[in-house]
Amino acid sequence: MRRPPVAQRPARPASRRRRRRAGPLEQPDEALEQPPSPRTVLVEPGAVGACADMALQARGVLAVCCVRRAARARVLDPGAGRYQRTIELPATRGKILDRNGLVLATSLPARAIWAIPESVPHELGADKLTELSKLLSMDKKVLRAKLSRDKSFVYVKRQVPLDVAQKVAALDIPGIYARPEYKRFYPEGEITAHMIGFTNVEDEGQEGIELADQNELASVPGSRRVIKDRIGRIVEDVDERLKPRNGQDVALSLDSKIQYIAYTNLKAAVDRFKAKAGAAIVIDVKTGEVLALVNYPTYNPNDRSHMTGEQLRNRVLTDVFEPGSIMKPFTVSLALDLHRVSPTTLVDTGGGRFTLDGATITDDAGFGVLTIGGVIQKSSNIGATKIAMQLRPEEMWSMYTSIGLGQAPKVDFPGAAAGRLRPWKHWRRIEQATMSYGYGLSASLFQLGRAYTAIAHDGRIIPLTLIKGGNGAAPQGTQVFSATTARQVRAMMETVTRPGGTSPNAAVPGYRVGGKSGTAYKHVGRGYDRRKYRASFVGMAPMPNPRIVVAVSVDEPTAGSHFGGWVSGPVFSAIAGDTLRSLNVPPNMPVKQLVVSDDAKPIINDRAMSRLLLTPEQIDRAVADVLAWLRARLAPHAHLHADSRAVRAGDAFVSYAVDGADSRPYVADALQRGAAAVLVQPGGVTGGASAVLEVPELDRLAGHIASAWYGEPSRDMLMVGMTGTNGKTTTSHWVAHALTGSGTRCAIVGTLGTGLPGRLAHTGFTTPDAPQVHRSLAALRADGASAVSMEVSSHALHQGRVNGVAFDIAVLTNLTQDHLDYHKDLASYEAAKARLFDWPGLRAAIINRDDEAGRRLIGRLAKRVRTISYGVGLTQPRGDASLHAMAIRASTAGTAFTLVSDWGHAELEVGTLGTFNVANLLAVLGVLLAADVPFDTALLQIARLAPVNGRMQRLGGQQADEPLVVVDYAHTPDALEKTLDALRPIATQRHGKLVCVFGCGGDRDATKRPLMGAVAERLADAVIVTSDNPRGEPPLAIIGQIVGAMNDPARARTIEDRAGAILQAVRAAAAADVVLIAGKGHEATQEVMGRKRPFSDQDHARLALAARATQPRGEGQ
Repeated sequence: MRRPPVAQRPARPASRRRRRRAGPLEQPDEALEQPPSPRTVLVEPGAVGACADMALQARGVLAVCCVRRAARARVLDPGAGRYQRTIELPATRGKILDRNGLVLATSLPARAIWAIPESVPHELGADKLTELSKLLSMDKKVLRAKLSRDKSFVYVKRQVPLDVAQKVAALDIPGIYARPEYKRFYPEGEITAHMIGFTNVEDEGQEGIELADQNELASVPGSRRVIKDRIGRIVEDVDERLKPRNGQDVALSLDSKIQYIAYTNLKAAVDRFKAKAGAAIVIDVKTGEVLALVNYPTYNPNDRSHMTGEQLRNRVLTDVFEPGSIMKPFTVSLALDLHRVSPTTLVDTGGGRFTLDGATITDDAGFGVLTIGGVIQKSSNIGATKIAMQLRPEEMWSMYTSIGLGQAPKVDFPGAAAGRLRPWKHWRRIEQATMSYGYGLSASLFQLGRAYTAIAHDGRIIPLTLIKGGNGAAPQGTQVFSATTARQVRAMMETVTRPGGTSPNAAVPGYRVGGKSGTAYKHVGRGYDRRKYRASFVGMAPMPNPRIVVAVSVDEPTAGSHFGGWVSGPVFSAIAGDTLRSLNVPPNMPVKQLVVSDDAKPIINDRAMSRLLLTPEQIDRAVADVLAWLRARLAPHAHLHADSRAVRAGDAFVSYAVDGADSRPYVADALQRGAAAVLVQPGGVTGGASAVLEVPELDRLAGHIASAWYGEPSRDMLMVGMTGTNGKTTTSHWVAHALTGSGTRCAIVGTLGTGLPGRLAHTGFTTPDAPQVHRSLAALRADGASAVSMEVSSHALHQGRVNGVAFDIAVLTNLTQDHLDYHKDLASYEAAKARLFDWPGLRAAIINRDDEAGRRLIGRLAKRVRTISYGVGLTQPRGDASLHAMAIRASTAGTAFTLVSDWGHAELEVGTLGTFNVANLLAVLGVLLAADVPFDTALLQIARLAPVNGRMQRLGGQQADEPLVVVDYAHTPDALEKTLDALRPIATQRHGKLVCVFGCGGDRDATKRPLMGAVAERLADAVIVTSDNPRGEPPLAIIGQIVGAMNDPARARTIEDRAGAILQAVRAAAAADVVLIAGKGHEATQEVMGRKRPFSDQDHARLALAARATQPRGEGQ
């Protein structure tokens, strides 16, 4: 991190210096490799005829070069035309890694397209010029101007991808050449942009770590002398003049997983509160290492063509602001340390107004007499002022200086700001008072986060580092406060996040935490703009011995709230909780059951009861009380809604918080829409008290309440719940069709919609929210359904969306990596799925025994629930009964296999593709048998099942001249692997190649991106990586993370536009090829930057097949 003086930086490689003006005498084999270089020996002085010819080409310029350099040329064999030459040996810039070795910046092979304008034909065909401009994404006029310059050398385009350079070479334009170089690539894209920075085309750092560690990262190319013949072939290797030196790798303190956690939560807050910007930092208190540093808005370092100054600012380090009440713990710490107050000292804050030297200081309310801890808990400005008046200005100034204010952080990072702290001799009393609660001084979020380490680290402030291990194992730091004072203040800060404090939304379930919010007017011009706020929160966890400090600041929130505790507090909670779990810090606080009350009358009053241990009796009692309250306010036909936008006059709004979403800020909106009753989880902003009932644990009780309100519809139908990473949609639809065909009218609730087969209404969720689930079940019952086949996602199980549903049969299809952005690890993901099999009243479990999680589940359920296991592998039968598929083989209709089961054996032929679909069919068969459908009837229904929309859906392949196109929803590494494995025998049978077109979704589990890239590279003959649903992420950043992990990235073709990728794949395919379009399946839209636009893989595949039918023979082959 030591930024060198300019004079000490490595010299720019000579081959890249702008002053070079070598001639165009490149030999044929060199034309696509090296541009002219000052170190290149060009021609033997005796080759007069050749020199004359070249002089004509160069209009006299080259003759000067020949004369000037002839003295240095060494003729080895004039007859053979041999000559000696120095060639450059490339070296690569060092990688930037996170603390776990994940690559954050690397160099990928690229090409520099250059030209000798004199050699480019003056009458270059318009078609070739047009094609060249398209390939290089250059304006045709700009390109023509470059090629018309009177120069012997010009760069046309730098850092061109290899596949594009190959296409340029294929144009065979005289005078156009390419040379190897590297292009910097940033796999994490915008998430780490402000930390990592970027380089220019000369591979020199311009921002961030790339600039700060330029000396360590920079490479120095080497050189070697060789002897070449007249056509450029190396005939002898003379010696190595200079060894190439690759740049050093730099390992940062950053943890990519924690960085992602911080970024996604910060972005969500900025979007939700319609704020101008936001910033956050996570610090390891023990080592001083920065684990995450994020800003929003941000930029894509892989595509900076549209970058603005606002996006470029690293706000954590460069933006200084008045912190507001975040400073109060320091005021209290100093007063305690100097024994001016004690924790039991009482401060009279009066009725909320206090006058000092003619200026009025106010509190949000009249708090009366407070303890010192109460001043922090209630965030009293008057209390902080009265404490500060016990201190001398020089004492406060010395303390502020010791915690790093008024001086630039010593991290040698570009742009780190010092903030503002006036000399104490110039303070007036009112300035000293306002500084005590965070006005009149300014600091960056980086400085504030570091300052809080003094409180977290028993009074010692430690240096922060962006380099892994940069402070050593256990930095000592500087003692600012006594350890006793720090512990006392930490205890006071804990009360801030508890009921009665200003930031209960900053609490972290399972962990003791503490912190302080800050809400400050923004200083504009010569005064404050009372319409603009800075909302911040800095906290630490777990208490009483913190491991991390998390600082969050949101600039100018304009929607909902503007208070630090309400805007940034929840961001702290989410980041701190997920970070602690990521660091394997064990929980140290049970999550308590709170009191449910209406007008202070208790409904449930068991404070010691854990969230996860609600007994059926306690649930029934709570539901009965809530139901009585609702019935007193609602008409019988009224509906319950968890989305305020769906509320109609007379309905009820059910408002609670689950991971990633909180509907409580929309209570007012629901009341304005005519809600006659509101059930709300405590802690939200309410209003209209007579119509609002606070119900603790409402996120867990909502399903039970909705079930009771709608008359427990699930108890009147056969309920089948399908869970698993892959196969839920296919299996649930096949169950519905098979049960209906067997005489039990079965509806569907899932990804493709809700309703009876053929009459689905789209909901947008795999499993809707709890009130909508039971509202839909009541509607399906009224529509004549006798059974429901429901997809049950891990999110739904974890968030309680299916609570209150009386499941009869549960199915586990499989469990592979997915949704780790939500569940954090596979163990948590598996635990969420397993909840379905502990369901009260469950009659049967249908479980895939080929899956490791399935085998664990079978063992756990032994003798508790009737278990039917199924498999297509070599695993032994398990459970109470088993289904097994053997001799699986492709057939003309689809797939054939032998069924071996406890009910009998059979030979089956089905119209579906792939071994995994055979497994899905066995799951369906298990459901039918568990539902007492006769074995022969069940087999008949299985044989009739057809592929589900977007699941191994076959298009084309029927005509002799068209490839087979398959559209599938495969969007996980496991699903993509199984799909490609299923299609390989078909491609082999057709004597064609297997082509894979896919991408990965944005704002979701990023760890699966390189895994999917590796699967596609390994199993497909050709790979096209494109956009999926990029959502809020730059598509090229996602594509880069996929391709960057491949062994040979150049093998994969990247086309950002999904429609273009599908068109190119289908048009370029041979008639015998199989083209898989994976990832979106049934989806009818594509989500880009928060907007959904119509898009169907099936429609675009059909269009591509139609376009192929009209293209001239041979085109695209």
